[in-house]
Amino acid sequence: MLHRACEAGQGPSSGHRKLPWAQTIIAEAGGQVAAAADPCHGKCSALDHQGTGPFAGLPSPMRVGRYHSLCTPTDGLPDRFIVDAALDGMVLAIRDDEAAQLGLQFHPESILTPRGSRLVAAMLDWANARQRHLGAALAA
Repeated sequence: MLHRACEAGQGPSSGHRKLPWAQTIIAEAGGQVAAAADPCHGKCSALDHQGTGPFAGLPSPMRVGRYHSLCTPTDGLPDRFIVDAALDGMVLAIRDDEAAQLGLQFHPESILTPRGSRLVAAMLDWANARQRHLGAALAA
């Protein structure tokens, strides 16, 4: 796990939790987290993303493995979050550049996410760059 000041959030089963998914990040910031209308457990989905943040350089759409029963609607986020990917009105990837936080609503480590290792590497690169940026800002 990365230092709290620069967290790349990804972890098993319960969606966006800070330790390590983003639903906790969203809930702590006053966003909505609710039961999904259609829970997904072991489902492969084609994810369209913006090609931003850790998705830069990855093809869109890309296949991802989803295992969740909770979700955040795209209109249920505080303004500080950037939505990098959404599907059927649900947030599937967010980031907060100022707080250096990332969150996913799918499993990059799943066999159902063929490019997951590239995404995890990109998440770590993003987190390391944000940590350097924040460290330089604190030192100034």
